[in-house]
Amino acid sequence: MPLPNLIIIGAMKCGTTSLHQYLSHHSDVFMSETKELDFFIESRNFKKGVEWYKQQFSDGFLVNGEASQNYTKREIDDQVAKRIFDMIPDAKLIYMVRDPIARIQSHFKDLKTYGYVEPNRDINDVVNEDPKFSMFMTSYYYYQIKPYLDHFSRDQILFVQLESLNKSTLEVMNGVFRFLGISEWKSLPFGGDDKLNASSSKTVERPMMKSLRDSGTIEAVKKLIPLGLFRGLRDIIHPLVSTSLEMKTNQLSPDSIKILKETMQDDLEKFKEVSGINYC
Repeated sequence: MPLPNLIIIGAMKCGTTSLHQYLSHHSDVFMSETKELDFFIESRNFKKGVEWYKQQFSDGFLVNGEASQNYTKREIDDQVAKRIFDMIPDAKLIYMVRDPIARIQSHFKDLKTYGYVEPNRDINDVVNEDPKFSMFMTSYYYYQIKPYLDHFSRDQILFVQLESLNKSTLEVMNGVFRFLGISEWKSLPFGGDDKLNASSSKTVERPMMKSLRDSGTIEAVKKLIPLGLFRGLRDIIHPLVSTSLEMKTNQLSPDSIKILKETMQDDLEKFKEVSGINYC
């Protein structure tokens, strides 16, 4: 099995799942079945060895790729870029970005969804306590891409904006294909159902709901009663045991946005210089 020649290195909450899925529709591309292999992170899967990594890919394709958004989280491991370069110096890299403030708010929702942050935690309190908290640092795009610029030539790195991918999917994907040296699409081979990472109304399960789901109770009840009745009960019970993420505690206040923008200003200006993308 080959080593990959394409790695989507991040950033988190910037559409890496969508891009991974879109690329898998191209006949010349094989994307790893497990999207986030995290192989080049020492504390994750690097110890599994190169043979394990090769097994995640397939012969017979012009492009083999993976997408691990943790590769642009230097606070987890600041040697990722060097490890990739040492093993695959000719790899092409794609770095997906979006408005840094919007990315932070989406990141915070995820932390709540998966239980890393208390449901009633206010994002503005986090800003006031530490405006360089790791969640915020993922939006420091120049800081995160700098190690890659130190090792790889600029023409090996493609910057893709989530905003552009969502608005002009075919045009952006054809730009990706030109970067990879493979044929372009005349039209999208998929419909709207394949557009991933678009959820704007995730909910955080409270412990009781999670216990019911993990124990199999919900599935057992579902088998015992008519589907229509089950759905009716679900619609009544779910709001009682879940809390909506669309709440003010997830929304950055104008003052918090000002603090973050001032803190990130220098980084975003440097990122603009290397990428041509202006989030200043």
